[in-house]
Amino acid sequence: MVATMCTYFIFVSIIITMENFFQSALDYLTKAGISTGLQLIILFGPLLIMAIIMHFIALANERMSIYVFGEKIYLYVFAWLGTSIHELGHALFAVIFGHKIKEIQLFKPDPQTGTMGYVNHSYDEKNMYQQTGNFFIGIGPLLMCTIVLYGLSLLLFRINIFDFSDLSISPDTLGSFSLLKTELLKLPTVVSQFMHEIFSGENSAWWKIMILIYCLYSIGSSMTLSPADIKTSGRGFLVIIIIVFIFNISTLWAGDFATEGLTKISFLFSGFYTLMALAMAVNIIFAAITGFFRLGIQIFKKK
Repeated sequence: MVATMCTYFIFVSIIITMENFFQSALDYLTKAGISTGLQLIILFGPLLIMAIIMHFIALANERMSIYVFGEKIYLYVFAWLGTSIHELGHALFAVIFGHKIKEIQLFKPDPQTGTMGYVNHSYDEKNMYQQTGNFFIGIGPLLMCTIVLYGLSLLLFRINIFDFSDLSISPDTLGSFSLLKTELLKLPTVVSQFMHEIFSGENSAWWKIMILIYCLYSIGSSMTLSPADIKTSGRGFLVIIIIVFIFNISTLWAGDFATEGLTKISFLFSGFYTLMALAMAVNIIFAAITGFFRLGIQIFKKK
């Protein structure tokens, strides 16, 4: 009887211990999953959201500009520059991540497919580094276009956008609507400061202003992700999720320092967000102007 009772208590203890172990493991994995999601949102969320918004703005701009100016003028006056830099963004990250570029056309409009340029590349599917590169190749145009706009503002006006852009995305920001609202409201203020420097700063000149506005429109309208870009990014993003998740499982016991580090890195991207917001503003204004002319043309044709 005593032996039976001891066996029973030992069995119950083992079951309870196993339940506690599995519950602790589940809690740990859940925490790692939440940290992974937060880290990816902090690092890439704003960039991708702004790219999606710009995509629809650019489509509207393209339709109205072609209607007002004609397809050839739109393509060879405005679209060529942005498209070329867009494709260079793909090509640059393809090289960085060891992909083999088979063919590249920086600007070659194709009325049948609707494409204006392309980069054909191949990679070793067993190579994790090259697999991860697909994500950065897909979003390469966003980074490349922003870097070019940053370089132009620095070269023409001596403006370092990072000097007065302090947008910060963190877990606290994402967890509070009021904090998120406060951070987002910084963008219009910084854009306003940037515009003030352009139009009335000590390095301001009318020809510099015209060049920058032209580039903000032509390059900014190419800060988009096509379905092919999204498909390419998706392949690499799955690998990135797995890598970040495994990293968090391995290190979370020592503290969530990865989230803190990525939050600091995201702060460095704040200048890029400002330039994207500025490009969006210029494209919206341009869309409003061409929309006004389109409406006028339609009214005139009806008469």
